[in-house]
Amino acid sequence: MIKNGSLSTHIHQTTSRIVVTTNTDGSPCSYMDDLIWDYNGMLSCAVGTSPIINFQYINRAHRLGIQTTLYQITKNKRLSFESIDSNRYMLQTISELIGSVDWNIINVEENYIKFKVALKIKQYSPRTVREIRSVINTLFDHGLTKRYISSKEMLDKYYSSNEEVKQHIAVPERMMSRLLSKAIEIIETYHPYRHAISDAYNAYYYEQKRRIDNGISTEHLGRWARNNIKHGVPLAEFNIDYTAKQAVEIQTACWIVLIGFSGIRKNEGLLMNPDCYDDSRKYNNYVIPIIHGQITKTQPTGKPKKESWITHPIVKTALELAYDMSEFSRIRYREKLGRLPSSASNIRLMHETSSAFLKLYYKENRESVIRRNIGDNIYNFAAKYNIRASSDDVIEFNLLNPTRKGQLSTGGLLPKLSNHDFRRSYAVFIMRNRFGNI
Repeated sequence: MIKNGSLSTHIHQTTSRIVVTTNTDGSPCSYMDDLIWDYNGMLSCAVGTSPIINFQYINRAHRLGIQTTLYQITKNKRLSFESIDSNRYMLQTISELIGSVDWNIINVEENYIKFKVALKIKQYSPRTVREIRSVINTLFDHGLTKRYISSKEMLDKYYSSNEEVKQHIAVPERMMSRLLSKAIEIIETYHPYRHAISDAYNAYYYEQKRRIDNGISTEHLGRWARNNIKHGVPLAEFNIDYTAKQAVEIQTACWIVLIGFSGIRKNEGLLMNPDCYDDSRKYNNYVIPIIHGQITKTQPTGKPKKESWITHPIVKTALELAYDMSEFSRIRYREKLGRLPSSASNIRLMHETSSAFLKLYYKENRESVIRRNIGDNIYNFAAKYNIRASSDDVIEFNLLNPTRKGQLSTGGLLPKLSNHDFRRSYAVFIMRNRFGNI
């Protein structure tokens, strides 16, 4: 965060270069012509990501023009990192469509028609086309082009893809119940052994490092682990390997329970740990379990705001299991970060090691610690445990998801299953059962 509390982009003019971003102490961090603009000292961003804009892969002939324009249209504005990066992407897209960073090219009607033809060929989504239009109008507002595109042109209707926008799915209740039941079963099975799981992987990665440091092959390390690591987890299906496959599945079960019983967004859920759980509140002598965290999505400049979600007591067990079994990974990330120079980026990463959802397959050269792709395993989890549709499930699916009618068949798997599908399913469940308003 900026030292004086303001989150607007601070620009300091030097004798030869323009400073675009600053460190937390206000000293220059990134200059306008740098390949990297580092906002770590100024802005927050999504959990598990870095607030860094990389210009390295932009056409060199367009790069400085895009950097100069981005600076001009974002300076002194209270924008989130995501908004600034979106502007960068749209400027890059427009430059590719017109083959230049001279935005005045589209002042000429003939060139504007060519731009629209190129736009149509690309088949962008209506949302992307609206964002392109918005950025062109921002260029107009800053005197960088004389072309203003009115909403009456309906650019997003006539020059975007014709593909129908489909909602995230609402999972039929019985399918969701079976999925959550399986996740809970795994959690309750492994929760008593959560420390033993961490100790086992700690021993594995310690031996791996010892071998690498001494030039010893790690080819048969898995076999060595099975014969030598006495992990104390009395379950035949539990085993240890270099990708932490078993631990990842357990972690996925914990994640499914968290998002299934709270409707929390991915970025907010990824920072959860056992300390976030609170059962101190009661209503009519009933305990009201709550998890506390922060939201950034709806906040100006992405500044986190405290938020709470009503949940279920099983979430406490899930968070304890996910957090304690990942201690082996947490120790290594913290040791690595402790050896590095202090910086806004490293401070952020150290804070993120308090998450229950760390990357479990440890690598020394990782630049992130949280498992941001955790939702990628949900579909495979459902497939592995045979969460398939009955004829009644199909009827309910078609009713809840009219834009996806026909995508689920009797005996089949869900067509997709993501973090946000859980969020929509949670909202639908609340509304259908009249538990509240959303």
